[in-house]
Amino acid sequence: SAVPPDSISQYIIGDKITSYGAITFYNSVPQLTCGYAQDINYYTGNGYDFLTYQPETPEAGTDLKLIFNNNQKYDFVDIYWKTNKDLSYHTQEMESSTDSTEFYYTFVAPKAGTSYQVYFETFEDTIRTIFPDTAPQEPINIEIPSLGLIAKLTIQPKPFNPHIGEKFPIQISGENGDKAIVRIFNSEGKLKTTLFNGIISTNSGIFTIDWDGKDKNYNILPIGLYIVHLEVIDRNTGKSKTDKAPIVIGTYLK
Repeated sequence: SAVPPDSISQYIIGDKITSYGAITFYNSVPQLTCGYAQDINYYTGNGYDFLTYQPETPEAGTDLKLIFNNNQKYDFVDIYWKTNKDLSYHTQEMESSTDSTEFYYTFVAPKAGTSYQVYFETFEDTIRTIFPDTAPQEPINIEIPSLGLIAKLTIQPKPFNPHIGEKFPIQISGENGDKAIVRIFNSEGKLKTTLFNGIISTNSGIFTIDWDGKDKNYNILPIGLYIVHLEVIDRNTGKSKTDKAPIVIGTYLK
């Protein structure tokens, strides 16, 4: 979060801010009257001019409405979205405003620890445009933070081949400040390696580890089924939660 300023002199025309206060009127014109300097902060939104959220900060269990507005009319706009568990993007045509300048899509009551990858495609006559222009390789990332003790693993249901340098992304969701331990066991329940043992330090509590398929001695493990086990510990109470998921090391048929 932003550090409250001592005054408003640091702001210039064009800065985006978030402010809180009472609505008053001067010469019949409404104005926002803030009581304290900390009521004014730099806007910490998603960083994209064409996209806003309702609510502004995503919350678990609360419908998240995405509003696409590029100050231009379009015939229609498609949204592409997936989570780390999906192998491919879902596609949906967005609802539009009466003047076809705003387009809407809602994630219904997203769960804590969920991360969405999102991008948009606009259609105007025969012109198609991608937003952001780095997508789909670099889409918009929307994270639903946890405000309580959770342990959640999100992985794709597919094998990987570390013998040719492939790495397997393992997404971990907990709460910022909690301790997380990520272990890999073989199908017989024997511990092969510990991928992470430390403090969750992301604001959302979500982060990703790329496993290279190696054990604690840096040897590539043989083909087979492995279990990734996550334990998240609340450092204040000592309470913990766990989650586990299967990972398959495979190879290409010759």
